[in-house]
Amino acid sequence: RMMAYDRRLEPRVGERVPYVIVYGMPGVPLIQLVRRPIEVLQDPNLRLNATYYITKQILPPLARICNLIGVDVFSWYH
Repeated sequence: RMMAYDRRLEPRVGERVPYVIVYGMPGVPLIQLVRRPIEVLQDPNLRLNATYYITKQILPPLARICNLIGVDVFSWYH
């Protein structure tokens, strides 16, 4: 997508590419929900997918820590 805006924006090997996951229709592949951060800031109809970030980014490391004391974070979340 970056190259669609400008051919010179091709990422180099090892370069970090900033992106965020937004809400979409159920069943849509995750790759279609990827947006550039600037797109989310400019388009008021796009919202960050908070459920994705909670379940995929926050809960797994929290679960590893809490499992040491016997707390099941995933059952607490659900």
